[in-house]
Amino acid sequence: MTFETASAETFAGTGYDAVFIFDALHDMGDPLAALRHIRDVLAPEGVLVVVEPNAADTVEGNLNLVGQIFYSASTFICTQHSRWQSGEQAACLGAQAGQARLTALAEQAGFRSVRRAAETPFNIVVLELRP
Repeated sequence: MTFETASAETFAGTGYDAVFIFDALHDMGDPLAALRHIRDVLAPEGVLVVVEPNAADTVEGNLNLVGQIFYSASTFICTQHSRWQSGEQAACLGAQAGQARLTALAEQAGFRSVRRAAETPFNIVVLELRP
């Protein structure tokens, strides 16, 4: 077994049965490029498993205690990190991307199937994407 450091847009290899992103897609400067690369390196029956903050798709849906915490973290950590990576072109999804936006990105990247398998009040535990 080997471990390497690489960006989600450029890591080496092909034919992966599974790729996992834990609470990080929303922090990426170019999450679409990362999803496209992952799609390209997955085996035909491979799966991408994404764990992300459990955010509603609307601002109104996030006006609760957890949403307020996520918006605070997103403002000071998530969007700043995204901007640092890609400057003015950054996606800046933040911790409140919501499943609709994440699904739209996945579909744009070429995934044909997106399924929410589980959740907690804090995370979409498994957002399963298949090529």
